Amino acid sequence: MRPAAEREIERKYALLMEQSVPSLAGTVIEGALNSYRLVAVYYDTPDQRLRADRLAIRRRTGGRDDGWHLKAPGQDPDHRLELQLPIDPDAPGLIPEEFWDEISERIGDQPLVPMATLRTFRQERDLLGADHSVLARLCIDEVRSEASGHTDHWREAELELDAGQLSLLDELEAIFAAAGIVRATDVAKIARALAGTSPAAGPQ
Repeated sequence: MRPAAEREIERKYALLMEQSVPSLAGTVIEGALNSYRLVAVYYDTPDQRLRADRLAIRRRTGGRDDGWHLKAPGQDPDHRLELQLPIDPDAPGLIPEEFWDEISERIGDQPLVPMATLRTFRQERDLLGADHSVLARLCIDEVRSEASGHTDHWREAELELDAGQLSLLDELEAIFAAAGIVRATDVAKIARALAGTSPAAGPQ
């Protein structure tokens, strides 16, 4: 099976634990709020070769896009490429062979092992245009991560472009900035989750 490929354009913002996100109703129509509980297990080599190349492989359940995801960097920090494949119900922990084809040259003979588990409570709403087409999506995430005995807990907001123009993200970001909400230091959740860990030493 060929992976489904999606190009993502998104921006992440740091939130304090009790910080509210301002209304965006003056710029877009805010759709209904939906809630999800996501569980994502991230895989890497013991010496974190995927992390070094800004790649991530995860198996995530609980949301709109349950499945295996391979994320790769795009042309700038706002852009990402994501490949998606379904989870095999008979072998849910088996990384799809198609993903190995994408990364084998990078990792050599190193195994892929679970590196971190992220549990996220997500509140999500579509941001609509005047014709009710989905222009973008707002996600507010509360994340708890576990990685090599290191735990973390944080909140963040994410704006993901759908049918809207890139300039829409600039408009929404200006509203966030006026409310004191700034870009997150880590573009990817897994980067923060692994920030307190050290890669295992490779062969000497």
